Amino acid sequence: MVEVLVPNGTGTNAADDVARLCKSLGLDPSTLCELRRSPFVPEDNFPPWLPLEVPITVGHLLSFYVDISSSSYLLHRSFFEGLLRIYNNSKAAPQLSNLASCALDLEKVRLLEECASTDRGAELFRSLTNCGAPLCYPCLADVLEAFDFVKIPLDRLLEVTGPLQPRKFSVANYIPSDTAVDHIQLCMREVCVPRSRNLSTSAASGSLRSVAEMLNEVPRRISYEHREFFFGHTSHQLCSAARASQNGTLVLPRKMYVGSSLFGTTSFAKQLQAWCSVACDPCRAKNLSSTSFLVGCGAGIAPLIAAVSQLMYFRMSLLGDDVLCPCWVFYGARTKAELVYHEKLETALSSGAISRYEYALSREQEKGQSGDHVTDLLKKHRASIANALENGAQMFVCGPANALRAVRQILACDVLAEVDDDDSVQEQRILMLEEQGRLNFDSWSTGNIF
Repeated sequence: MVEVLVPNGTGTNAADDVARLCKSLGLDPSTLCELRRSPFVPEDNFPPWLPLEVPITVGHLLSFYVDISSSSYLLHRSFFEGLLRIYNNSKAAPQLSNLASCALDLEKVRLLEECASTDRGAELFRSLTNCGAPLCYPCLADVLEAFDFVKIPLDRLLEVTGPLQPRKFSVANYIPSDTAVDHIQLCMREVCVPRSRNLSTSAASGSLRSVAEMLNEVPRRISYEHREFFFGHTSHQLCSAARASQNGTLVLPRKMYVGSSLFGTTSFAKQLQAWCSVACDPCRAKNLSSTSFLVGCGAGIAPLIAAVSQLMYFRMSLLGDDVLCPCWVFYGARTKAELVYHEKLETALSSGAISRYEYALSREQEKGQSGDHVTDLLKKHRASIANALENGAQMFVCGPANALRAVRQILACDVLAEVDDDDSVQEQRILMLEEQGRLNFDSWSTGNIF
């Protein structure tokens, strides 16, 4: 896989997120700061992604260490509850005393209170995300400019934001060789959507529409090109670079830092790489008599494809008497169009690199699919899976957190369950398989727009 880190900005352009955020915080991007651990919290509570006791400018801190572009942690009641608490604590400050006479600000306060309320907040944000078709695409600067009466301190901001992380992309085509690598092909989807497209076609009304319109309006007031559109944080930069290179000029609006690894560096990736090394070794592969399972849910198929690719290359190099260990692949997606690696997996099946391939579609019904979800595939083959795991086989499951919980639940309560089990026994069986490295889970989300 390839990991790409794109900094938020430099703070030198008034329209970039770092400069806008610094303006909302009342800070100069070039101001030096030094982060220190509070004496009132345990030593291990300092966020590990932040530089501790290192002189650094505010602009550099917000550019390289803090996720200020994503919407994932913003569209939650708890975030707005924190903003409301800060506002309520500071209402007595002299600089805010004139807000009470401003009708527009009072309306914004009402919307903030509704976003933060325990009764209405969670429902409001579920409606804003709109099942993957969001009504707005706010970044942190958008929210703070919309609710400009909230003056959040930098230290509090660092508590509620997360780390700036690299985006992961699967490799669509790469043939290992001893020579220098000329190029690799990445699999990605460029995100470029009109900010108000989903809102204009929705039936949203009242506070829901007011919040969405307010958060969509903020970027329109910023004087930069294409402000009517929301772009993917990393995919847009990569696609822009690709288009520029085709024209013979490569001028990047932002720096990009690129790293690559065949499987990744997580414990899941190391287990997968170790299994793949054994499976691709003719001498050791003969000892893998039990079937192994690769279960990809949505974008979670990406790291598993690296293993399938290695099995395909190994299959091509085999002599006539050599055989591969049995490997089943289960692939779940919403629609047939989202089965990005369907053809590759069919090729792997026909070439003998894998021994079984089945897929499930949750939002389409099509001839050839084996179920609505990957959990249906696991239940369909419960006897084979249970027997294989009991005899030393390994299973690798990768996908969004909700999908992983569903797979884990099905394995515990159905596929591996025995008649006289209670909840404790079922849970201990799963924990034992995880500890032995026979059952491996890795959370992998799409990471495209949120």
